[in-house]
Order: sequence, then structure tokens, then C-alpha cells
Amino acid sequence: MTTNYENLRKIVTGDITVKYICGNEIRRVSINQTPTHDELCLMIHRLFAHKISNVENIILRYTDEGKDL
Repeated sequence: MTTNYENLRKIVTGDITVKYICGNEIRRVSINQTPTHDELCLMIHRLFAHKISNVENIILRYTDEGKDL
């Protein structure tokens, strides 16, 4: 198994793009620092306020390089 150091660098430096999916709507946001769970939820709520009534209704999922959820 090889390590993808480019992805590791992006995570460590915070140079990442986050893809958000809500229903059939997709948004991508570039961020320059690694966000906390609460910051991610707040970003999602701001992007999809018309679809999400409460931050408590947000479920975060992560897909790795191997496409595992």
C-alpha cells in the first residue's frame, strides 16, 4: 500500500476542497485551514439553509482515496 503524500500535504496545510451534496445539489468550497466538525456543519448550514432547518440535522461522511465511505 502506498501513501498519497499529496493528499496528506493538503490536509496538513489546509489546502483542501470540500464537496458538499444535499439532495441533488452539489457545492464545492476551497478552504485554507483544516476545519473542525462544528465549522464544517456551519458551512453546510450556510450553503444549504433553504434545505436544512437545523444544524443538528446534518450528517457528515468522508470518502477516502479507495472510495470507502
